[in-house]
Amino acid sequence: MATITITRSVTDQGALVDVNLVSAFQRNSMEFTVERGVLADTYATVKITRADYGIFEYRAIKTGTVGTTDSYIIDLSTVFTSLVGEFPTVISSVSKLMSAIIISVVVYDVDGGVVKDEELEYIYLCFAYQDISTIGGLNDVAIKGSSRTIYHNGKIGFYNSGTPSSTTLTIAGIAKSYTLGAFYNNISLDATQLINGTLTSSASALSIPLYYKPPYGEHEIAWLNRDGAWSFWNFRQVSSEIKVKKSNEVATYYPTNFQTISKSRMISADKTVEYVFDTLAYNPEHFAQLCEIQESLAVIWNNKLMSVSGCDSLTSVCKQNLRFTLKLEVDENIAGY
Repeated sequence: MATITITRSVTDQGALVDVNLVSAFQRNSMEFTVERGVLADTYATVKITRADYGIFEYRAIKTGTVGTTDSYIIDLSTVFTSLVGEFPTVISSVSKLMSAIIISVVVYDVDGGVVKDEELEYIYLCFAYQDISTIGGLNDVAIKGSSRTIYHNGKIGFYNSGTPSSTTLTIAGIAKSYTLGAFYNNISLDATQLINGTLTSSASALSIPLYYKPPYGEHEIAWLNRDGAWSFWNFRQVSSEIKVKKSNEVATYYPTNFQTISKSRMISADKTVEYVFDTLAYNPEHFAQLCEIQESLAVIWNNKLMSVSGCDSLTSVCKQNLRFTLKLEVDENIAGY
């Protein structure tokens, strides 16, 4: 019977402890060896099983042989990206998958018969796109709930490693009960907890520094941050501008008609509206987080998935007035004049 050993896991996070929370938007590959014994001309595949998607199998590349041990490698980046699903269009949930993805290695003999089919690990994919220099990364997300300080307007998003239950969350000594689901959660904090402090949980190792600031504007904008969770902050709308992408000239009256009001009008069914917002950041660290909106995989305002056309791109060095400007675009695709 063949022996399978993983030499590099898809959950590896450098020198940190392995976690089963994996970003679908970073390079994900795995290496393994197969001790095949007396068998010859064997080959191996990696099988991906997800209950609500089915079973997929991919041929691994043999990279070398030492004695009766073969080495294999497989790049799963494209596979994971397709499995994570579409970006959410509502902010009540951050992910559509949240059923375990089981990774197995299957070894076949020269005739295509299964020599060994072994489940080696399971993972949960997420929308994280952490910086390569991030310390802690997805390990902190899985254990602490967040790899970063959360600046919020009363609503927070974080990862819950505990089981779904009614859980007591404490901020600066003030405890309140909330119903949390497994994995990512979005909650609106009780009014008594709109203070600065570290968020802890009675049911897990949750530990997140929180900083609250009353809303600066009436427009709440949500975006997927690098942890794969939603961030929420209020902005003030400064302006909006309609941009016509393409138009057609359509005659509205016959040219000889003496009552002609207008010979033609430019009618467009393809318009882009650009909205300009501004806000005040809490501090330079928060300003830097706001700058990451332009890298976000999804930005939602007014229940619409928006695209970022521009924003402040440099961390402010001013310690007093941290004004941040954001430009969002959306294709309205409605007929108009």
